[in-house]
Amino acid sequence: MLTPVEAHCLLEALCTELGFCLDAGARERLERNPPSGVRSFRDAVCAAEGVRASDLDAAVLGELDALVSSAFARAAERHG
Repeated sequence: MLTPVEAHCLLEALCTELGFCLDAGARERLERNPPSGVRSFRDAVCAAEGVRASDLDAAVLGELDALVSSAFARAAERHG
């Protein structure tokens, strides 16, 4: 699970690298209470953007999944 700071960093990366730039309210909600898994976090970001993950281009979805998975893997290493 991500801490609020880790969620903030991930959302920054998703915005700068993939263009998933959430509005302030959605960002705050996801940072304050990050979803506990890779898929649920990804789906929450997509929902906040008004799209379904299944509707994304395969390459974009792959990049999105890779960034979210990597953030969760780093968090798991740090938190044990």
